Amino acid sequence: MENPNKAVKIEKVWGRNFKKNVYICAICHLSGSSAPDIIGCAFSAEMKAFNLKGNEVFSSDFSPDITSFRTGAISEINKIELVSGDLDGYIRVMDRKGESIWFTKLEAPVTCIKIGDIHGDGKSAIIAGLENHKLIGLDSKGAVFFKFDANEPILDFAIFPPLVHSSDFHSKIAVLLKSGNVMEVNIDGKSQVLFQIEDVPSCMTAIDLSNKPYFITGNKQGFLEILDRDGEIIEKQKMGTSLKCVDSYQYPQKPRNEVLLGIASEDVIYLFKLTKMKEEAKPLVKIIPPQPKSDSTISQKETIQEELKQKTNNVEIPVLIPSRDKITFDQKTRLFGMIKVEKRIKLTEANQYLGMNKNDIKGLIYDLVGEGKIDGEFQGEDFIISSDVNDFIEALDASFEDWKKKDSKI
Repeated sequence: MENPNKAVKIEKVWGRNFKKNVYICAICHLSGSSAPDIIGCAFSAEMKAFNLKGNEVFSSDFSPDITSFRTGAISEINKIELVSGDLDGYIRVMDRKGESIWFTKLEAPVTCIKIGDIHGDGKSAIIAGLENHKLIGLDSKGAVFFKFDANEPILDFAIFPPLVHSSDFHSKIAVLLKSGNVMEVNIDGKSQVLFQIEDVPSCMTAIDLSNKPYFITGNKQGFLEILDRDGEIIEKQKMGTSLKCVDSYQYPQKPRNEVLLGIASEDVIYLFKLTKMKEEAKPLVKIIPPQPKSDSTISQKETIQEELKQKTNNVEIPVLIPSRDKITFDQKTRLFGMIKVEKRIKLTEANQYLGMNKNDIKGLIYDLVGEGKIDGEFQGEDFIISSDVNDFIEALDASFEDWKKKDSKI
């Protein structure tokens, strides 16, 4: 029975067999058509490419020493160039005839490569994951412009572009580590752990659905999971016996509501189509709903005091919470000023300045998003604003005043 609360619909388009297990799957342009091709490389030393209808458009012998393969316009000489990484640490860029454009030897075997507009300047760059736990960025001529040490094995990574309303035009790199941590890395070397996955996946890609980033992972049990930026699972499906590789392709037009997925499972390569449903689905992971409002500021204080104790090894820290009827104009002005500067609302600070518990604030934000008055996403305890900040503040202020009036009657 189909889940009526699905966030996305995943449809199988076709599957094609190889002689041995497939270990590389990529959706990119190879044949010269305006539509992408689905490329599979198998341990049988064969590479095949198929068009969207499943027809074979290219085949070739393929060295098992090559660990990763993509296509893209790297040198800007050709629209389609072949990019590979291998066990000897070489990154090679060739034209479609196999003629070398450039190559470079890195400090360790290459485990994975991805191509993307990492600088936001419309030019493609290569990001390589190495066996020595490092990420390396190479420009159009093979010069290194970026290095990052993950300090543990990198299972996979994905480049995802900035969102439409983001003030940061650089792409991000989501890195899947052996510990199950998914880390966001910027090319300036800054990084943060977004979340941890208990059943550690074997592969990952990133997509943009309606200006919201999502991660798609596959694991050895054959499950495909779609997660939001907080790590909450919005969809989970059994796709095969063991998923070795997953790749995604999105057409450039906006809004982006459709994604092509290439999946390698055992000796088969599959093409799936993922479509975002019209209604926003609730996450499969249980989320604590907003708690009933309380007249007692003491209970609210105790709640925050308990949270702080847990974060500070049970050392009590005094918390000052303003009474609901004593919230001053200056307090709201300061909060709204912080929102304007940081383009986000921090639940802890909003709790202190507005005198509302964090679940109530979260509930107001959910309501405003649902009504279409604001737009954004939660990242931990912060709500990142992607709509106009002034509209956000106006909607939040009006919603807060309505909440105060209703709450005073309880």
